[in-house]
Amino acid sequence: ITVREEHLKKPGEQILVWSWYRSGEQRTTSSLKVKFLRIRGLLLGGYQGAAVKALATEVGGDLESARSRLSQAIIASQFDQYWPEITGPDEQKGGQ
Repeated sequence: ITVREEHLKKPGEQILVWSWYRSGEQRTTSSLKVKFLRIRGLLLGGYQGAAVKALATEVGGDLESARSRLSQAIIASQFDQYWPEITGPDEQKGGQ
């Protein structure tokens, strides 16, 4: 999947956040799509749970190093076992 990338800033600090949603076996960066997936699951016969996954790190002046830390955290936490196709920031506004 592609992750949604957000930059949170306040004086003297910048945080990089990667997030995505999961509903059943589907993954997306779009909150609208995850709502659709939940409704579709309910209509097709049952409960369709959903979750948001998010990771964050301080940027510390080097955005690429921050991205690398997030990638390493995903691998170390075995997120890659469940989401092996994490590719990096979503380039499209609003996700997929």
